[in-house]
Amino acid sequence: MFAILYEANSSGFYLGMDNTLESAETRFRKITDDLLEKINNEKTNNSEKFFEMYGVFNIAIFCTDYECYKITTHKNQILNYKSIFQLVDFCLYIIEIDNKFCPIQMKRNENYFYYSNNTHIEGALELIMN
Repeated sequence: MFAILYEANSSGFYLGMDNTLESAETRFRKITDDLLEKINNEKTNNSEKFFEMYGVFNIAIFCTDYECYKITTHKNQILNYKSIFQLVDFCLYIIEIDNKFCPIQMKRNENYFYYSNNTHIEGALELIMN
């Protein structure tokens, strides 16, 4: 089975798994196409939170399952991946998994990293309505 992971800043997003590499690659391409379109349309200089918020709010249409996890940084890359799409602010991966996704089992470039389950968005969401 193959899982798609989206990592930005100190957050990782498990985007579900596919039974075949081909179906995972199809979803992977849809996400990368959407990301490139959003990057080209935004033309924003402040991307500090954009990619993390993309993972929270925009990724759901491409998911078969969803879980948020915390990491030290997305720059501490996963080593054993099938595909990677990387820009300075985020990484998107396809990795092979046995049966259940577990972030602690992923081998990374650096040995130190932390992991914790995150079931809520950190901070507060403020809605201003006129």
